[in-house]
Amino acid sequence: MRKEITYKIKKNYPLILAYHRVCEKKSSERIASSVKQLKWHIQFLRNRGFTFYTLKQWLNGEVSSNSSKTAILTFDDGWRDNYELAFPVLKKFGISATVFIITNYIELDAMPEGMAEIKGRRFLTLKMINEMSKYGIDFGSHTSTHRVLTKCSSQEAFRELANSRDKLNNLLRTNVTTICYPKSQVNDRVISLAIKAGYEYGVVTQPFRKQSNGLNSPLALPRVGIYSTDNKLRFLIKYLKYLWNNSL
Repeated sequence: MRKEITYKIKKNYPLILAYHRVCEKKSSERIASSVKQLKWHIQFLRNRGFTFYTLKQWLNGEVSSNSSKTAILTFDDGWRDNYELAFPVLKKFGISATVFIITNYIELDAMPEGMAEIKGRRFLTLKMINEMSKYGIDFGSHTSTHRVLTKCSSQEAFRELANSRDKLNNLLRTNVTTICYPKSQVNDRVISLAIKAGYEYGVVTQPFRKQSNGLNSPLALPRVGIYSTDNKLRFLIKYLKYLWNNSL
């Protein structure tokens, strides 16, 4: 059995926030942040001197500010409310973000068979993706069907990684090099398969109550998870935790 990878934090890495759904009002659904939350987070960070970039801009060295004052907003799965509710907020503030797409879910108006149906759970259309891309939204892969890669055979995991990247490359006519691992489950075997599939960077959301694992691989950039339960105090704690880790 392969050993799970551990990571050590390094200084001066950007604050990468991990969102999922965005709703008009506070929701009981854990992965759904409200529009009010999103606006407050952006303003909170701007007031503290942060500049917003996409993950691709930071990785390509297009960041003009210090990385420790760089914020990157990421959205997982490709929910349609990312276009309907989050996108207008981003345009209002004049900033961009990175969206990780489950490629087999593009255009779906309902949850796939076998998954719980919840009101509002629809996915981005190709038209929406193209419009967001033209604005400057960066897109990465969240695999083809959101399977937990550490539980897949090597052949299955590689298929999830490679097929989703190929589909995004064809749809966006670009070179997608970033992967977001479903459920943030990753080990050395999955990272090796991601490299084989053509990825150069990956993101991992850190558990809130555990000591943060940091970075020793560009295929495991640490993120801060944002959820409906994150009131202002909880967000502040996560922010201070990021500052503490970045000062070690």
